[in-house]
Amino acid sequence: MTQTADLAGQIRQRLAAGQLSSHQKLGIARGMIPLPPDQLATLLLDLYKDSDEEVKSAALETLGEMPGSILEAVVAAAETSGGVLDGFARLFVVLERADLVRKVVGNRNAPEHTWQFLAAHAPRAVLDEMADNQDRLFRNPMLIDLMIRNSAASPALRRRLDQLKLELSQWGDSTPGTSTPAKAPPELPAMAPRPAAGRPAAPGIDVALPDDLPDLEDDLSEPAPVETRTQTLPGADGAAAAPESISLDDVPRDLEQDEDGGAPALDLEDIEDENRPLAFRIRTMTVAERIALALKGGREERAILIRDKVKQVAFTVLKNARMTDTEAETLAKMRSLDVDILREMARHREWLKRYLFVFNLVQNPKTPADVSLPLLNRLYERDLKNIQRNKDVPEVIRNAARRAAQLRAKRKDPGE
Repeated sequence: MTQTADLAGQIRQRLAAGQLSSHQKLGIARGMIPLPPDQLATLLLDLYKDSDEEVKSAALETLGEMPGSILEAVVAAAETSGGVLDGFARLFVVLERADLVRKVVGNRNAPEHTWQFLAAHAPRAVLDEMADNQDRLFRNPMLIDLMIRNSAASPALRRRLDQLKLELSQWGDSTPGTSTPAKAPPELPAMAPRPAAGRPAAPGIDVALPDDLPDLEDDLSEPAPVETRTQTLPGADGAAAAPESISLDDVPRDLEQDEDGGAPALDLEDIEDENRPLAFRIRTMTVAERIALALKGGREERAILIRDKVKQVAFTVLKNARMTDTEAETLAKMRSLDVDILREMARHREWLKRYLFVFNLVQNPKTPADVSLPLLNRLYERDLKNIQRNKDVPEVIRNAARRAAQLRAKRKDPGE
């Protein structure tokens, strides 16, 4: 474990110093590095902030394929720093992973500005849990105002918070930035406790480490067996869909503390401005505005709009002239896409010339059988075998892949 920790530290230092090539960063972002998954997760968070869009997308995709138990272990660990918790909190909110956000809230290392962000943006289940931590609300009453203004707060929670705010004003100074009230306010009835389901710690990986980082200078764009393109994460079930692409820079991060060292000062209006996460801003748009954005928007907008419930919006994303082949390859494996979107993607001739696009489309269990079956003939024999072993793929596709592999074997050795 010490060796892998040293390797992770070396990678982080070289990444910060700009000493990693784009091939090396892309390889790490795809999980092709012998690290325990908990250490890999924090590296992927760093790479997700990279200026290279391909590296950023690959890091997000690998994070999305990690089992929730591993990410929970990372954000619940007592040694996880406040900076890492803050980065994961913002990412999980936009990805709507309330279960993981609750783990961040439960970690005592979560900084005050992270709590302020969550108070303004977290989903209802997380707000309810935050309201149970009355000690923290007493120390920073601004959190109460932010939670009341959060559109996800239930009427019952707002009433409870209003009552708490009233009692705070009666017992002491409740202005934001004060520390503890003059007197301890009476305890409010606690909300129903929520199960803190225990999760196993992130498993380690026993590996023989290289003296230096791998070059990874081979052409990563060439077709390769599935098992060599990305490292299989321990415990991964492959069921996680590629999440929305968002930018951690889209949300306010650095908040100055008051001169008296109290809670960071934050104008409530700051939460409502253009710095709100992209996914939240898109939700407020009309259908016509989303269609216009789908046609001309960038990669992050397309990653969100391709999953829009209004099919016309999602279909328009496929007409966006800025859509890249690499992006199409990623979309082809997303299990969260509508069946009709996958069918429409399969009609794109240029994308069908990309081997990885074809393979991802076939192994996606959401792809209709009448689309997948004709594409089996385009796959390499080794990938046909991988399809046979993939229990997520419909049985009719697995059987067809088996027959196709047997037929090719007979053609190679007609004497059998």
